[in-house]
Amino acid sequence: LFIAAILLSIVTHAQSISYSNDSVVVIHQYNTPPGSDTTDMLWVVNNGVNPLSLKVELYYEDVSPGFAIVEYFDVFPHQMMSNSGIGLTDSVVVQGSDSIGFKAVFPSSGPQIINKVKLKVYDPLDSANSSVILTFAEVVCPAPNGNVIINPSGSYCSTDSVFLSASSNYSGYQWSTGDTAQTIYVPANMPVYIDASDSLKCITKDTSNILVSIPYDEQICIVSVDSATGKNIIVWEKTPMQGTDQFYIYKESFQAGVYNLIGFVDYDSLSVFIDMSSNPLQQPERYKISAIDTCGTESNKSSDHKTIHLTASIGTSNENNLVWDGYQGFSFPTYNIYRGSSPTNMSLLAQVASTTFTYSDLTPLSGNNYYKVEAVRNSTCTPTQKATSYPSSVSNQVTLNPLGVGDLNGENVLIYPNPTQGDIVINLGAVYNEVTVNVKDVVGSTVMSRDYEAKSHLSIILDKSPGIYFVEVLVDGKHLITKKILKN
Repeated sequence: LFIAAILLSIVTHAQSISYSNDSVVVIHQYNTPPGSDTTDMLWVVNNGVNPLSLKVELYYEDVSPGFAIVEYFDVFPHQMMSNSGIGLTDSVVVQGSDSIGFKAVFPSSGPQIINKVKLKVYDPLDSANSSVILTFAEVVCPAPNGNVIINPSGSYCSTDSVFLSASSNYSGYQWSTGDTAQTIYVPANMPVYIDASDSLKCITKDTSNILVSIPYDEQICIVSVDSATGKNIIVWEKTPMQGTDQFYIYKESFQAGVYNLIGFVDYDSLSVFIDMSSNPLQQPERYKISAIDTCGTESNKSSDHKTIHLTASIGTSNENNLVWDGYQGFSFPTYNIYRGSSPTNMSLLAQVASTTFTYSDLTPLSGNNYYKVEAVRNSTCTPTQKATSYPSSVSNQVTLNPLGVGDLNGENVLIYPNPTQGDIVINLGAVYNEVTVNVKDVVGSTVMSRDYEAKSHLSIILDKSPGIYFVEVLVDGKHLITKKILKN
C-alpha cells in the first residue's frame, strides 16, 4: 500500500493527464483516538495548456456505506460520499498545466482491518488511454497479540550483556538502540523498547524485562556495648533471598560524615560485628553497613546508628552526676538508668525521657557505684543463626566513689607470689572499670606498664632481670596500692 510519492505519467496517445501516485493509506493504530483519519492527497495533473474536463467515478470496497468520503476542490469544495447515489460520478475541470488533489476521510473506524475506497479518473475524450484508478485506504490495526520481546530467563549482573529476541510474527523491527534486526545484544541493565510492525504497518510496542541483580539496602538493627568484650557491637537482621554475599561495616572517621570500611561479614555467618578497635569509655561511635551481592555490586550504605557514651563526675555535695549523649538510629520514649555496687549487680535506678541526657544520683551507695544507661527498642533485634536477642542499646559503664581516694582500700589487694619467678597475680578485691599496673625499678624508672578494663583479677609476667621491683596499681585514675616485689 505504501508507494513513494513520485510523479507517474500515463503513457497515452494524448498524454492528457499524469498523477502523483495511485494509492495512499492512513494507519489507524490500536488505541489511538478514533475518527477523522484523513489520507494524504493524490494529485491529478493536466499536462496540456488548455482546460481539461475529467470524469471522476467513486466506488468502494471493504467499507460499509457511509464509511468514507472523498473530497476535492473545484471552484468550490466537493464531497463524494460512499453511501450516496448522488455525486458518485462528477465532472472536474482542470486548467492547463494545473492539478487537482483528492483525499479520503474515514470518519469512524469500522470492523474491518482494511477500509478502502477507489476513484476512477479519466478524460472522456481519451478514456481508453487516460483511465487511472486512485485507491484510498485505511488500516484499522487490531489489538496487539502477546508480547514482542522474548525476555531471557534467570537473573543477571548489571555488568552482563544479554541477547534480546523479538517474536518472528512481525515484518519489521525498530529497537530503541537503533537496531532493526530481530535479535540484538545489549547490556543487561539497559532498558530497551521496540516498535514491531506487521505487513500492514500496524505497530506493536514492548519493553524489555531483564531481571538484574540489585544489592539489597540492608539496615542496622542496633549498636551497643558488648557485655563479653566491652567493645562496640553492631547487629542487623539479614534479609533472605536477596542475593547477598557479604556485608561491609563502616565507622565514621574523625571527619563528620566520612565513613571508613572497618570489616566485613559473610552472608552465611552470624549477622553481628564487634569493633575491636573501639573504646566505649572514650567516645561514642557512628556506624553504617552495606550489602555486597553475588555480582560484587555494593548497595547503598544504611542509615547510621550511634552508641551511647556515658560520663560521670562527683558533685560538690557528693552526688554522682551522669551525662550522656543520646542514642541515634531508632525511636524510643525512655532511657533506663542502672546502678550497682559491681558490674554484675546492677538494678534500675531511674527512668528519664529520651529527650533528657543528664541525671544526678543524690543518694549514691557507699563505696563504688557502677552506672550504665539503656535505650530499649520497641522490638528486639535477633541476628540470624543465633538465639541471643538484643532488645536494647546500653552505654559504657562508669564507676564513681563519692568518698574519694581515701575510700580506696588497698589493704584488700593481694599481689603474689612474692618472691616470684616472673608470674605475678593481682587480686584487686573489687571490679574496677579502668586499671593501670606500673612496674618500677629501685631508681623509680618504669620498666613495664599495662592497662586493663573492668577487671578484678589480672596477671602479668615480669620478664626482667632478678632484683627488687615496685608494683603500682591505679584504678579509675586513682592510686590504690604500691607493693615491693622480689624477682628471683
